[in-house]
Amino acid sequence: MTLAGSILVTGGSGSLGTAIIERAHDEGWDARFTVYSRDEVKQSALRERFPDVIYRLGDIRDHGALARAMRGVDTVIHAAAYKRVPEAETETIACAQSNVDGSIAVIDAALTAHVRRVIGISTDKACHPINAYGMTKALMERLFQSVALSQTATAFHLVRYGNVLASRGSVIPMLLDQAKRGKPVTLTDPKMTRFWLTLDDAVDLILSSLDAAPGEVVIPMAASAPMADIIRAVVPDAEVCIVGPRAAEKTHESLMNADESPYARAFGKGWAIGPMSLPPVRLYPEGFAYTSEHAPRIEATELRWIMESMARGDHPRTLS
Repeated sequence: MTLAGSILVTGGSGSLGTAIIERAHDEGWDARFTVYSRDEVKQSALRERFPDVIYRLGDIRDHGALARAMRGVDTVIHAAAYKRVPEAETETIACAQSNVDGSIAVIDAALTAHVRRVIGISTDKACHPINAYGMTKALMERLFQSVALSQTATAFHLVRYGNVLASRGSVIPMLLDQAKRGKPVTLTDPKMTRFWLTLDDAVDLILSSLDAAPGEVVIPMAASAPMADIIRAVVPDAEVCIVGPRAAEKTHESLMNADESPYARAFGKGWAIGPMSLPPVRLYPEGFAYTSEHAPRIEATELRWIMESMARGDHPRTLS
């Protein structure tokens, strides 16, 4: 599946926006992209690679600027967010302003500009959230679902996934940087597990969400790995320092919890979870959930292959 027409990506100068534009370029999509973000440095670097893309500097909380940027746009991919868990715990107002107020502005601007469809990018931390970041993204999901059910002019879709290998600001680049500087590699808890996917997996999930009903949250049957295995694959010879869990951090993540599963149906290689304001469909046993503790494990050999590929500058398309 591909996207066509005019596409605007909020936060589009980040890893996901770059991956989407790269995919479109490589596969020859009949699409015109607009990157809307507030980082002029990242935009300048991306412009060097993709000069045909339109670049708009702006904040996602600015309804007027968003509405102007969305004029004539067919599809909006809403990827802009305040994402770092520790900082969100101390800068909670800024996190809420970006992730909640900004999402409301995206909704209002899309409706004003008569955008055909909007795809919201969420996180596994929105599933039974215990930290400020997860709470704001859970509220973003509910906002999109509420608007999806209240009107039909603009379709609002959602995807939810876990950690993306080698995305900016993620744990793997941090580990590599620590090792490169000769520092001990920090590990919070050897038993901690996380869901993993590649950037191309994330792009595939976004594209597949357009076949789901507006308001459904599309999640993948993602594989997981303990953080100890990730460290052994990324920096096998590094000294490891166990520092303990960070504030508001789970030992294991969930992509679907037992309260959501009554609203879920099979969808592609995962599930689509309907809004909880609609009647449940109850296709799965009571208590069914999908957690990183019990998800299929990424094999150590595959992790090593992924890391070796990335070291060569390659980006694996998908996890098996």
